[in-house]
Amino acid sequence: MTLQPLSTFPCTGVSACVVGGASTSKGVGNLKEKPYMGVYIGKLSTLEHLVTGHVYAIDNTTIYIKGFTYDGEAPG
Repeated sequence: MTLQPLSTFPCTGVSACVVGGASTSKGVGNLKEKPYMGVYIGKLSTLEHLVTGHVYAIDNTTIYIKGFTYDGEAPG
């Protein structure tokens, strides 16, 4: 599976990626192989706007945020 950058954060060189799809079936029965998401860093803090998600480091310049949500009310 190839991960495509969603965006690159200025000044840091860090990219955020979105992985499409869920677990894929392999082998016999209900065995499933989970996609590689990287090393778990932690949970996003909900300081404002009901932000949630779990952050993973895929490599030294790429992060993956699983389950990212917010209330959509951030200033524009």
